[in-house]
Order: sequence, then structure tokens, then C-alpha cells
Amino acid sequence: MIPSDPLALFLFGLVLGASAGFAPGPHMSVVLLETLRHDAKAGVQVAMAPLITDWPMVFVSVAFYHFVADADPVVGTISLIGGLFLVWLGWKSMTVAPPGPGDVGGPRRSLQKGALVNLLNPNAWIFWFTIGAPIVTIGAQVGITPPVLFFVTFYALLVGIKSGIAYALHGSRRFLGSIGYLWTNSVLGGLLIVFAFIFLRDAMARFGLL
Repeated sequence: MIPSDPLALFLFGLVLGASAGFAPGPHMSVVLLETLRHDAKAGVQVAMAPLITDWPMVFVSVAFYHFVADADPVVGTISLIGGLFLVWLGWKSMTVAPPGPGDVGGPRRSLQKGALVNLLNPNAWIFWFTIGAPIVTIGAQVGITPPVLFFVTFYALLVGIKSGIAYALHGSRRFLGSIGYLWTNSVLGGLLIVFAFIFLRDAMARFGLL
């Protein structure tokens, strides 16, 4: 089973939030683009977009997971998809080249751009339906503290790291190619794969294979 104690959810929030903060992707691309086109504050506005756009995803995914929580085959399938998604995220984190700013033109509306990109990003929806919702729902069975720890840690690192990258990029264009950035991504990718086995083990247990 996925652990539900406060320390476990704190660690989940720590690793998943840090990984999301460093991960290349559409949201990171807009953070970089707005920083390069305007300034670090514009990049920070984009970094803060998940604080607005993630809540519909959270509510919908948690409600769905709560509805199917007693159906082991359904929950097992969710855990299986979540575990495989974590493996993919981990491998991508360890092997993908540093992110580029992409090609998202237009005038300065940094927060709106970040919100739209994040809301339409399929990875964010997959994350909450297959990883975030199970963690939050199972943690809530113990009490309010575990999910609160998860949310606070996850978003503090997600927003904080992306904001830090915006300021680092504003100060030095060489930051994204630095050994430290690439090494951090590799370590976090390995930790994501470790966490993937927790979800895969939960899936096997629910399918009666353990």
C-alpha cells in the first residue's frame, strides 16, 4: 500500500515537488521565455500559475479517486499507470537535455500564459489522477496533517525552484547548461523511479499478485 503517515507524504511532496520544479516541459518553457523576453519577475509569475490552475485538477481527481477507492481493480489500474508515469518522468529527467524557451509568442501577460499552458498540459492532469490523488486521499485517512504537508511541500518546491531558475537565468544564461542543473535532474529522476516501485507494488497487491 501507498504509505499514509506524515513523514511519507512530506517526502513525497519533497521529491515530487523538486522534480516538477526542475523538469523540462511546457510550463518550464514559458517560465524561461517570459524571463528572457521581460525579466525574472515575469518568469516568477508563470511559475506561480499552478497555484491557480491546479485546484480544479486536484478536486476532480481526488473526488474520482474517492469514488472508486473500494474498487481494487480500478485503484490497481490507477496505481499501475501512476507507477509507469513516474518511471517515464524519472527516465526523462535523467536523459532529457536542458529546456529551451520554446516558441510561444505574444505580449506580456505572464501569469495568464502560465495558467493557460498549465491547465492544458496533459502531464499535469495525468499526475493528479494517477499520483497526486492517491497520495492525498490515502494520507487524508490518517488526518488533515499528511495531505497538508504534501501540498505545502510540493507547491513550495515547485514554485520556489522554478522561480529560482527564472532569477538564475536572468543573471546568467549559462545556468541551464550547468553541471549542477543536469546532476540535480539526474538524482531526482532516480528518486522518482524509486517512488514508482511503491505505486507498482500497490498495483500488484490490488491485483492479488502479492
